[in-house]
Amino acid sequence: PSAEVSSAVKDVFHETKKKATIVMMLDISGSMEGEKIKSAVASSINFISRLDPNDEIYLMVFSGDKDIYELGGGRAGDISEELTNKLNGIYANGSTPLFDAVCAATERINSLQADHVANNEKRLYGIVLLSDGQDTSSNNTENQMFNCLPSGESVEGTKLFTIAFGEDADADLMLRIANRTNGKTFTGDPSTIESIYNAISAEQ
Repeated sequence: PSAEVSSAVKDVFHETKKKATIVMMLDISGSMEGEKIKSAVASSINFISRLDPNDEIYLMVFSGDKDIYELGGGRAGDISEELTNKLNGIYANGSTPLFDAVCAATERINSLQADHVANNEKRLYGIVLLSDGQDTSSNNTENQMFNCLPSGESVEGTKLFTIAFGEDADADLMLRIANRTNGKTFTGDPSTIESIYNAISAEQ
C-alpha cells in the first residue's frame, strides 16, 4: 500500500483500539537493593514510554517501611515524565507486604474502572506486579488476598501480569495470581526484565 494508505490504516487503528488502564505495583523492599532495583526502575521507565499517549498508567510501590503508596498516575502522554523522575528517586528498604499490595492494586483499578463505567468509557484493564520475594509483613492472609482478586471469567475483567523477579521470588504464587485473572506470569532477573516488560506491553 502507498504511504498515504498505510498512514490512514495506522490512524484508524489508534482511533479504534481500546485504550488501556494499567496499575504498576513495584516491590521496593530491602531485598530489591542493588542491581535489582536499578534494572526494575530502568525497565519500568521504558515500559511507560511504550504506552499509547491515551493509555492510563498509575504507579504504586510497596515495602514494609513505607507501606503501600501511589507515586502518581493519569494519561500516559501527560504523566510519563513525572513518573520517570519519581522512579529515579526510589530506593529499596524494608519488608514485603505482598498480599496487601495485591489487594491495594486491585482496589485502585476497580475504582478507576467504576469511574470509566460511569462515563460510558470502555477500556482494557491490567495490573503489572513485580516482586522478588515471599510475603513477610501483610495484614491480609494469602486466602484474603485471593478473595481480593477480580474474577478472570469476563474478557472485560482486569488481568494481572506477574513478574517473579530473581531466585527468591515465589514463582508458584505469582503463577496462581496470574491464572486467577486469565493473565500471564513471567520469571526474570536483571538481565531479562526488559524483554518481559516488552512482552507485557505487547499484550495491551
